[in-house]
Amino acid sequence: MDNQSPLYVDVIVPRRLHRPFTYVVPPAFRREMAVGQRVVVPFGSATLQAIVVALCSHPPVGTPTKRMKEVLSLLKRDQSEEIGPSQLQLSQWLSERYLAPWGQCVKLLLPPAASAKKPRTKYVLSTQGATHPATLPPVRAWNAQPQFLKELRAGLDTGTSSVVVLQASSNDRLSCLIHGVGELLCRKRRILVVVGEVDRAKELVEVLRDTNHMNIVLLHSGLSARARAIAWQTAQSDATDVVVGTRSSIFAPLRDIGLIWVEGEDNPALKEEHVPRYHARDVAHHRATLEKAALVLASSHPSLECIRSAELDQATHVIVPNQSTPPHTEVVDLRDFPRGTLLTPPMLDGIRQAMASGSLVTLYLNRKGYASLLSCRACGQVPRCPSCSLALSFHKKVLRLMCHSCGYATALPEVCAACHAPCLEPVGAGTERIEESLRQYFPHVRIGRMDRDTVQRESQVDALGTLIRAGEIDVVIGTQMLFPRGRMPLSGFVGILNADTGLHLPDFRSAEHTYHALQDAVALCRSGNEGKVLIQTILPNHHAIAAVVERNPALFLRPELEFRRALDYPPFSHLIQLTISGRLEDRVKDIAEKWVSALHREITAVSVKTGNSNQVAGGPVISTVPGPVTVLGPTPAPVSRLRQRHHWHVLVKSRRQEDVRKVVQATLSDMEQLSRRGDLKLTVDVDPISML
Repeated sequence: MDNQSPLYVDVIVPRRLHRPFTYVVPPAFRREMAVGQRVVVPFGSATLQAIVVALCSHPPVGTPTKRMKEVLSLLKRDQSEEIGPSQLQLSQWLSERYLAPWGQCVKLLLPPAASAKKPRTKYVLSTQGATHPATLPPVRAWNAQPQFLKELRAGLDTGTSSVVVLQASSNDRLSCLIHGVGELLCRKRRILVVVGEVDRAKELVEVLRDTNHMNIVLLHSGLSARARAIAWQTAQSDATDVVVGTRSSIFAPLRDIGLIWVEGEDNPALKEEHVPRYHARDVAHHRATLEKAALVLASSHPSLECIRSAELDQATHVIVPNQSTPPHTEVVDLRDFPRGTLLTPPMLDGIRQAMASGSLVTLYLNRKGYASLLSCRACGQVPRCPSCSLALSFHKKVLRLMCHSCGYATALPEVCAACHAPCLEPVGAGTERIEESLRQYFPHVRIGRMDRDTVQRESQVDALGTLIRAGEIDVVIGTQMLFPRGRMPLSGFVGILNADTGLHLPDFRSAEHTYHALQDAVALCRSGNEGKVLIQTILPNHHAIAAVVERNPALFLRPELEFRRALDYPPFSHLIQLTISGRLEDRVKDIAEKWVSALHREITAVSVKTGNSNQVAGGPVISTVPGPVTVLGPTPAPVSRLRQRHHWHVLVKSRRQEDVRKVVQATLSDMEQLSRRGDLKLTVDVDPISML
């Protein structure tokens, strides 16, 4: 194509827009223009960086070429790496998979410096640009390492292997990872390791560096802008062997990847909370396919989605045996004690015995503060956050009521705001109340607390760990902040004070989350005769609790999978949660109802085209229409008001991922236009991990 013939490019701009835009390429740029090239284009009254996604010799049909704008400049290639075809494919898949604007997805693949407030870049300007203003039970189980390596080799040879690793200690899994690294280095391919927490990423970097003497890059959002940019650039180097990082590192520009290892694949931290709301585990699966790399999903307690994949032979399930003997575990039925009992006699005996032997005691309760709420004995009213629909938590030490969602805080009232009776009393227990109660029984006990009230920085975590190792702490009381590996030394006694708290949440995954949390709490205890775990609960026979006490995963998996199958929830279906929020509840409700009607129309239209007239059975809150897609709602969200905005939910589900996505996508554009008229916000969460 000569320099005089017109050339057009389709570009993606970093805006909440789903489609590309077409621009004319000036003759001076035509030799250098390529797919993946970063360019600068006029966009409305602004000037934006964009990514070229296609080269065209003709403009789109029906487009008036006289009104088309030119590319202003292109970024010099010696200052930035182009986005390769596989990365563009990944960004497009991300957009389609999570119903997110393509431009938002492309931003994840750009070097961090590109999104800095003052990027130091040089441009080659056109004439126009120079004058333009700048504006289940396991399927298979083997001996750990030999079989793991066999599966890994198969993946390297075929580029199609997916391995799930269940029920292992962190040391065993780490051993597998080290073996895997050796295999990959021999084949001159690189490794990408993705974890949920920064602490775990740092730990892996140190162990891998000491064991294999490799060139490793650490990449996470906690780095400064400059450090992150350097790490991103280093990851592109041929000298880099391994990239280890948190969620966003799944997009690292690493070449010739032979293995993607996702550590703790069930960790909620792997799910992005903002657009695009991707799950790093699922992105890892797709990237491994594009890169022809082996994929390992490792966890001490795999998600039901991974277990189901192994059931269907979509992945090989390898159990890495834990060689240590588990601690003795007992359960205490709280129904045998007066209501409100915090520390039962068996719990106190366990604490006393451990302290007498000089062993560390850990008490786990996933609720901070002194009490969950205050309640008036006279009228039953509960002080609530003025911006949210949540009850305010009582923090006794500072005599304040606080909202754990928006941060609102107020002084402790002397009387009930509703009936003016001086009858407010605390209900439920938090870590602060447990500390107070413990001091009543053991006045001289040395206590360390780990929750968001007492620990905000990693330096405080390190300081607490130092005190424990020095023998300056007798008892640690904490929330799930205790769980990241390596934070706390192992204890001789672990007390779980209210094991069923999470089971009462309005989320179909509440049992799974509770089961995993209890396993993590048990893992804080020493093994064998050196450790003891005591679990307090009012539901000792619940399958999530019984499975932990009996150390039998099947006791949890069988009933939980039956429950999910009966109600058609994941892993047997795919969900999209739609959230409508705004300051006026009537307006929010109206748009939610219109969205449900639009979804019904789309499902009916698809059903008529395909001739599918099957009815989906449902209960009183389930709207059923012909076809394989079910719509639930609209209903107020469990937390119906948050930060002065009302929230309503609609849930769309289907056994086929593509069906549910197509139905929602067909309604999205019209609903976004409607929402712009009333200060409303629409949120689309594909495969949500929380229904709250």
